[in-house]
Amino acid sequence: SSDLDAPANADVFMQAAATGEITLEEAKNLIMAFSRLRNKWEAVSKPIETTQEEQVEVNEEEQV
Repeated sequence: SSDLDAPANADVFMQAAATGEITLEEAKNLIMAFSRLRNKWEAVSKPIETTQEEQVEVNEEEQV
């Protein structure tokens, strides 16, 4: 899968375009907006990872 592939959840927009419910241009715009929002949501919802060294530093500070 490449960065140009639409997210699987965006298939509803492709189906709507295929049935004529929305235009192809509208589907394209909706898929792009959906992808951007999804990427932002994923970036915000990912836990912050710390390295083992950072964790040791935090633990040492807590012992003070």
